[in-house]
Amino acid sequence: MREPNMPIHNENSWTPPLPTRATRLPPLRSRGSCRGALTDTRRNRTLVYESRLKRNVALMLIARRDVVDIHDQPPAVLYVDVEGKPRQHTFDFLAVLADGRKIAIAVKPAEKVEHSRFDEKLALIAAQTPKSFADAAALWTDAHMSRSAVANAELLHSASRDIGLDDQADEAVRDIVRNSTGRWKIADIVSRSGLAGRAFRAVIRLIFLGELTLADEERDQRVDYESIVVATPLCEGAR
Repeated sequence: MREPNMPIHNENSWTPPLPTRATRLPPLRSRGSCRGALTDTRRNRTLVYESRLKRNVALMLIARRDVVDIHDQPPAVLYVDVEGKPRQHTFDFLAVLADGRKIAIAVKPAEKVEHSRFDEKLALIAAQTPKSFADAAALWTDAHMSRSAVANAELLHSASRDIGLDDQADEAVRDIVRNSTGRWKIADIVSRSGLAGRAFRAVIRLIFLGELTLADEERDQRVDYESIVVATPLCEGAR
């Protein structure tokens, strides 16, 4: 059943994503693997990944508004290992921040980091990484990401794929929270709009766009109808 006043989407408005810039592609799928590609919906570019953990990191980077570019599998970095042998390392992502800094990101399961002492290897690589490539290196493991954070990043990415497809719902939510300095429970916005699930998706899109922000106490919780949001200051100028 269609929800109230559900608009008909124009399939001709879809723009294919730009191709990946990865310098190496994940090998063909093998048993037990999780390899594939997703779209960076902020920049409409394909990102490739070779594990579920790396997919989760990609989603969390896309969710961050202070990240202005994401390069998957950037060019390899040359370094000399502890035995004096020349090596090369390909970071999983190179994230460019709004302040201009570039962060080279390595993604590994926490268990593998501990067993292989990869953190020591990464410190060696980072010390030899030219500033022209990255200002710093970071290690992301599953220990750095809560289930709620990953679920929220997944939800934001899912809703962001609908941007421009239901402007009626987006504007209805904007009208409700416009000029408001108060806090809103998402369920109350949905109820007032009369648009059911369409309004929930609109709220999530506006969070993705930075027009709404989760209340401080909600940042570490999974977003649902009971979550509290506030209008982001100066969001009118950010649209």
